[in-house]
Amino acid sequence: MPATNFQGLTVLTFESRRGPELVRLIQSYGGKPIHAPAMREVPLTSNTEALHFADSLFQNNFDVMIFLTGVGARTLSDVIQTAHPQEKFFAALRNLQIIARGPKPVAVLREWNVPITLTAPEPNTWRELLLAIDQSALNLRNKRVAVQEYGLPNPELLAALRERGALVTPVPVYQWALPEDLASLRSAIHSLIDRHIDVALFTTGVQVAHLFQVARQLAIADALQSAFSFVLKASIGPTTSESLRSHGLPIDLPQFFSLYPRRELLLLSYPISYTIALLHFPLRSATYSTGLVINLRNGFAPAGGNVILQNFSPPSVNSNDACTCPSRLPRTATTFALAFFPLYSFIT
Repeated sequence: MPATNFQGLTVLTFESRRGPELVRLIQSYGGKPIHAPAMREVPLTSNTEALHFADSLFQNNFDVMIFLTGVGARTLSDVIQTAHPQEKFFAALRNLQIIARGPKPVAVLREWNVPITLTAPEPNTWRELLLAIDQSALNLRNKRVAVQEYGLPNPELLAALRERGALVTPVPVYQWALPEDLASLRSAIHSLIDRHIDVALFTTGVQVAHLFQVARQLAIADALQSAFSFVLKASIGPTTSESLRSHGLPIDLPQFFSLYPRRELLLLSYPISYTIALLHFPLRSATYSTGLVINLRNGFAPAGGNVILQNFSPPSVNSNDACTCPSRLPRTATTFALAFFPLYSFIT
């Protein structure tokens, strides 16, 4: 286990499904966790929209199907299986042009032996999906397109598809609701406003929407938005980052669980005198992101200078490796560590 840790910082997590595991990991890395689940998953086992979609699919009423998430694809299959044989659903999909937003729906579709016409490039948001469509030979004009939705509806994607002439049918397969007990979420909002939180971890955009929904109910949404100026905001990836930006929140650690193809040091100067160093390094067949304790030599690193990694020895990195510092950092910077890479295995 790396020697880096949160060094006593208060870390807020909104994770629901894997909340207890995330709390234990924060504790094991020296953080003080605050767990405020922001949502509960409500599978639509009696989802009339999904069943109506299946009926139309079996009547050959669609030309294209867009899958946005792996979990959503599996849930859609489970719902349809309550009324139809599973293989009948897979066989019908094989007659369509299939578009997958990212690697997770791709893996599910391959498991189902469903050919994929088009996939979105990284970072796999709906914008890359549209770009892939525009750069392909796929013409959506007058095509009947079903879109498997995930979590919250994506009106921008649906509107963009319609602008391209598609006849769009959204297919919601699961929805997210607020927790039945909002006490911990309300308490977290007040803790944020009172500046008792150092780091906030966001693992889905729905958490952001629900957080501000409850803040609006309490009539303190503006105060919450202002409070985030004093909190390090970490996003699991581009879709969650979009949700944060849509609420006026810049991201301090984007894609903190994401994979990168090469080792790279990134130094970020944080406005409340924190300095974070991220090193991307290979582990077996994958590459993970983690944070490091760094020695800034009196809190200052000149442009193009070296930063010495301290107390950190991942498999391919020596603890005294020197890395180039790309920018000038303030003398007032305080160094601390973030160690996120072990979380990747269960978050994704």
